[in-house]
Amino acid sequence: MEKKSIGSFIAALRKAQGLTQRELAERLGVSDKAVSRWEREETLPDLSLIPALADLFGVTADELLRGQRSAAPADPDREEREARRSEKELQNLLRRRAGSFLTASLTAAGVALLGVPAAACFNAAGRAELGFYAACFFLLAAAFLETVFLVRAFQSLGEDYAGEAVDACRRKLACWAGRVYMLIAALAGGVLPLLVLAAKSAFAQVGLAGLTWPLYGTLSGALFLALAAGVNVLVRRRLPFFPVTQEQRAQDRLRRRCILGAALAMLCTAPVHYWLATDAALYREELLFDSYEDFTAYISRQEEPKRPDSSGAEAPADYSLQSIVNSQGETVCTYRHRNRDAVTVAYPDTETCLPIRVGTQESQREAEATARTVGQLLLLAYPLEAGLAALICFARKKKSASKP
Repeated sequence: MEKKSIGSFIAALRKAQGLTQRELAERLGVSDKAVSRWEREETLPDLSLIPALADLFGVTADELLRGQRSAAPADPDREEREARRSEKELQNLLRRRAGSFLTASLTAAGVALLGVPAAACFNAAGRAELGFYAACFFLLAAAFLETVFLVRAFQSLGEDYAGEAVDACRRKLACWAGRVYMLIAALAGGVLPLLVLAAKSAFAQVGLAGLTWPLYGTLSGALFLALAAGVNVLVRRRLPFFPVTQEQRAQDRLRRRCILGAALAMLCTAPVHYWLATDAALYREELLFDSYEDFTAYISRQEEPKRPDSSGAEAPADYSLQSIVNSQGETVCTYRHRNRDAVTVAYPDTETCLPIRVGTQESQREAEATARTVGQLLLLAYPLEAGLAALICFARKKKSASKP
């Protein structure tokens, strides 16, 4: 066996045991800087530590001081046994590291999930914007914790460890962290409608209030999750311990195209969704009048009740004379609006202005209810588009995998 210095011998024994400098220092009751100085040959261990070091590494004090193991009878299986033992110790170490990080990641995920009930409580109290900010607090805390846990886990698998098993452990840690970050992104999208609700009351027309928030939160969360999944794929492929093959590059291109296609489909669906869910005139049934006499008889047949103004006092009814002017600028009909059921009057810009369309209060309420129902049903279009993109991606991957 090649003779080594005390420092390099200690370093070799430590790595064979699967220990970091910090772990060795903790077992000996010294600082990790002291262990580092030993291995760099800047200082030597204190004589009082020699027996503890020898017992820890399974060597004699004499072997430790000489920097090599003593000659022993030829044993062809000894090196193989030692290699298996070192590999087993390394596997145990990697399992401990992975288990610790998994527990920490679950803690970060739990902190992120606490944002949902916090947002729901504020939303139920009518303070949707405070619900959004409360959820953001938990989500930012979860992201910070996950980042700290990930950095510490990777530092514990520093330059002292190498090999395929270590790279596999690093890949596992990165995948778990990616899942937690995607969960945080999905929850951030899920609470975003609360801020939109507080900022733009017009969105309340499509049902963005009360118990319908989870529907819109699910939609927004799914969109954020898709975007986070795409970013996760791009980041993972830039990490040095993720092997990149031609097949993986092709799969990444397929994923990106499917995600982009689903996102574009959702963006195209959104304005149509908003139009169909907010324009109640699309669903309003109106009364048609083909003669001025029938129209004036209907619009003037009963008095409109007085309505309170903004100060609380009753506002006087407006029975002023109103006119219908045709495309030639001529007045073709005059009337007084007394019918309390009529809420809208519309007519074409023609010479006769016939037919005249009148919308009633009942038809307006029914149209608004229909618009809200259509808006909520159209929510199904978004998960269907995302599901179709995922199905296409899966089918293409399966087809490419079946090719010889």
